[in-house]
Amino acid sequence: MKSPFILMVEDDPMDAELMLAALDDTGSCTHVEHAKSAETAWSFLERVRTDRRVSELAAVLLDLNLPGISGIELLKRIKETPEFRRVPVVILTTSLEPPDVEACYDAGANSYLVKPGTFAELSELAERIHRYWAGDNRRPPESAA
Repeated sequence: MKSPFILMVEDDPMDAELMLAALDDTGSCTHVEHAKSAETAWSFLERVRTDRRVSELAAVLLDLNLPGISGIELLKRIKETPEFRRVPVVILTTSLEPPDVEACYDAGANSYLVKPGTFAELSELAERIHRYWAGDNRRPPESAA
């Protein structure tokens, strides 16, 4: 299997830039693909499926508040697609609202994280995300999906 990669779905340019920098600070060689909308993310995922690279997708980092199709709708689409149902989806949002947390877990989210307030905290979070989802976590082979 090739090196794992992460798909980050984030429409806010500043949040995306900060998260990419924080992930880069982890010192890993894990590649991060950035999609600015759910539609762009879905197109990317379709290419991943066509190219038979689903097993290389370590995780999807997904913001909830996206233009067009919402993060929760993209989450549902991912989890309803047989090839992607076992891909870990980590919600990364500003919402602390219990209904959002519940809706995400009900739709199949693997984790729900709230964006921290400082870059230092974001860097720590990025390190934990990377270490667990692109390192420690073991997923079944693609043929089992």
